[in-house]
Amino acid sequence: MFSLGIRYLNGWAMAASDGSKKEVAEWPPHPGRVFMALAAAWFETGQDKQEGEALRWLESISVPPQIAASGAELRKTVISYVPINDVALAGKKKIDELKDNANTQLDDLKAAGLYLLAEYRLRQPRSFPIAIPHNPVVHLIWPVKIPDLHRLALIDLSRKVTSVGHSASLVQMWLEDRR
Repeated sequence: MFSLGIRYLNGWAMAASDGSKKEVAEWPPHPGRVFMALAAAWFETGQDKQEGEALRWLESISVPPQIAASGAELRKTVISYVPINDVALAGKKKIDELKDNANTQLDDLKAAGLYLLAEYRLRQPRSFPIAIPHNPVVHLIWPVKIPDLHRLALIDLSRKVTSVGHSASLVQMWLEDRR
C-alpha cells in the first residue's frame, strides 16, 4: 500500500469541478487532476526516463485510489474582470501598421501602444472557485505495492509538483510507502 500526500500550502484549493463554467470548486481533488499535476511536473522538468516509466505504471493501476480528505467550505464564487492577454498581440500589430504609415500621428501611436498596458486592456469575466478544507492535507491511497524500480522515481517526481488545479493552488506533494 502507498499514498501520495498533498498539502495545500495556502490553506485552500483552487480548481473547478464543473469544467469551463468555473462556478463550483472541486474538493477533494480528483485523482485525474493529481495525475495531471504529476505529468505536468514531469514534462516541465526534463522528462526523466525513470520518472516517465513510474508515471506510466501509476496510470496502469486498475484500482482507483481511496481519498482521505477532510470536509471543506466552498468560498462564494465571485466574478473578477481580468485583462485579456491576446490584446497585447493585437496592439503590437496595430503599432507595426501605424509606424510604417507616413500619415500616422504621434497620438495614434500612443493610443495603439496603450493596449500593451494592463490597465488599458479589455477585461474578461473570470471566476476562481475555491474550497477551504478543514485540514489542508489530502492522501490518495492505492492498495498496491510499488515496484522497487519505481519507488525513487515517484519520490522525485512527487517532490517536483508545485500546484494541483489552478497554478495559484500551491502544494507540497510526497510519497508514503508502507512496504
